[in-house]
Amino acid sequence: AQGAIEVHRVSKVDPEGEDLLSMDFLFVTPEIEQIWENRQKVEWEEGKLWVVSREGLIRLKSLRGSGQDLVDIQRLKEERDES
Repeated sequence: AQGAIEVHRVSKVDPEGEDLLSMDFLFVTPEIEQIWENRQKVEWEEGKLWVVSREGLIRLKSLRGSGQDLVDIQRLKEERDES
């Protein structure tokens, strides 16, 4: 994405099992500021989290444009159309 997206991934393994929790932390650059401003608060097991919207995620993946991103974009659009 030529510097438009800066991501740091943190992963934690559950010491009692084999579950892995991975979180991507996005640093807000000027190119993705609008996506960040349109984030949504969602309920999760332990409380609330701020996440980018489905449309925001599609825009982020479009900026990167890898093969997997294109597959993900197609799936996200199909799921959106089904709801």
